[in-house]
Amino acid sequence: MSNASSPRRPIRWWPAALIVAVALGALLWAWAFATMPSTQHRVQATAQTIILAGFALVVWLLLLSRLRWRHRLAALGGLVLLGALAAALVRIEGVSGDLVPQLAWRFAAEPDYREAADTGTTFASWSADDYPQFLGPNRDGALPALALARDWQETPPQELWRIPVGSGWSGFAVVGDAAITHEQRGDQLVVARYDAATGEAVWTTGRDGGFTNVVGGDGPRTTPTIVDGRVVAIGPNGVIEALDLSDGRRLWQRDLVAELGMTLPDWGYAASPLLLDSPDGERLLVLPVGGDGRGLVALQAGG
Repeated sequence: MSNASSPRRPIRWWPAALIVAVALGALLWAWAFATMPSTQHRVQATAQTIILAGFALVVWLLLLSRLRWRHRLAALGGLVLLGALAAALVRIEGVSGDLVPQLAWRFAAEPDYREAADTGTTFASWSADDYPQFLGPNRDGALPALALARDWQETPPQELWRIPVGSGWSGFAVVGDAAITHEQRGDQLVVARYDAATGEAVWTTGRDGGFTNVVGGDGPRTTPTIVDGRVVAIGPNGVIEALDLSDGRRLWQRDLVAELGMTLPDWGYAASPLLLDSPDGERLLVLPVGGDGRGLVALQAGG
């Protein structure tokens, strides 16, 4: 009777090759042949394919590969270590409009924001050149008094200044020389006033409450409204505040989630306050808040 051990069966590579081939075929189909509504859907299909293929390869490694167990566990440990190293070094700052992740080093320096400086600017009344709220004075995205060159190849615009600002999706509200926007700097939501002519920071007013969403991106989603010498801004967490346009002093603040039971979307509150003059002459700020039995609310601009 022989004591020789039976020969070890060869490593089973074909399931791994099949998984990779099917994944590559699925990606080729998604990007070259499939009819999809947008690039976003192709990116989503790509992410799903990579995740499923990765999971299938791990199952193959542990259960079907016929590798020695020490090799299987070593490979699995290496994958876990590689994932932990990637998570420690790289962060997802958000996604592009096509849902492609935007990556950044975790140790990258924060932007060097300009400190507020006394520029001597003052509040100016609304004029034909002002853009005091989301989509402009008439909420139609137009400035009728502004004449722009139509051929930017022949007469391109000239850059006057460029500065870093915090993350977010807020546009600018502009009245006179005051350019107001909403930013996120670290864990602070910041309303900032810049001098429209120079880019110098006139004042910044911050409060705790940073917002992060991998798909929707970080920071505020709304554009402030300038009304009667006040800046009204609402953050992604549903807190609305009014600041003095001249110095950024907080005049009033309300938490619409706590007070009105507002339904806060997963991607954060994204509706800019729109100015409305009521028949009796009162300045109102109209906001959609959702919630049980509620759609729109109107707040007095003066608080």
